[in-house]
Amino acid sequence: MKRSLWPAPRRVGIALLLAALAFSIMANVKLWRLVNGLERAAARQALDPIGLEVFASDRAAATRPAGRRLVMFGDSRVVTWPVLVVPGLEYVNRGIGGQSTAQLVLRYPVDVAPLQPSVVLVQAGVNDLTKLAQFPEERASILRQCKANLARLVTLARADSSRVLLTTIFPRSSAARGGRAAPVDAAIAEVNAYIRTLAGPGVRVLDVVPLLVGPDGGVRPEFADDSVHLNAAGYEAISRSVLQELELLKADLAAAPTGTPEVP
Repeated sequence: MKRSLWPAPRRVGIALLLAALAFSIMANVKLWRLVNGLERAAARQALDPIGLEVFASDRAAATRPAGRRLVMFGDSRVVTWPVLVVPGLEYVNRGIGGQSTAQLVLRYPVDVAPLQPSVVLVQAGVNDLTKLAQFPEERASILRQCKANLARLVTLARADSSRVLLTTIFPRSSAARGGRAAPVDAAIAEVNAYIRTLAGPGVRVLDVVPLLVGPDGGVRPEFADDSVHLNAAGYEAISRSVLQELELLKADLAAAPTGTPEVP
């Protein structure tokens, strides 16, 4: 029998060393991909800070025909919102994932106002408030700006005589509540209390919180896709109320006098 040049213990040691080297290489490749992805995302953000390229091709297309339309506006929670079928209203989704209320205010005149929407549905604010986990010392400033931006979106829409349906911010999932991000949950509750005060002529507020949360105040597990997003069942849980609110706004449109501009 031919004997190995290396004793068994040495062969085991070399095998372990090679395995460790292979693991290190794979880990470094994954780390490089992560860092590269973050760098690309940061570069993309610098090139297009408010996402104007996302709907650029739609804006370049032929002018939309006159007619009443519903524009969904907000962050990723709007992006993943199933299409709402409202008779008499053309559906247009202008959500962009990850956007803050500040970005939405800047984007509204470009992506929403030219569509001359009859109704604008707004779900926004969570991306402002989740930053409290990184910047707890800036709580007062973050909440103040979030509230001001939401009010500004209402003002922009009403200035064009659009009706507005504001939904309260979806809470985070039950599984995600507490711990380091507990201040985020409290902030969502505070901003939601403010959103409820924004109802007025041409503006309706739908409080989705009671429709989604369990006893702990978080979105029920059966409605949560992840810590901050709803699944299909979650959207279904609020759809009837959303459609009822939209029908009320449609009735408001029908009752409005024609030929005279509204005062927002």
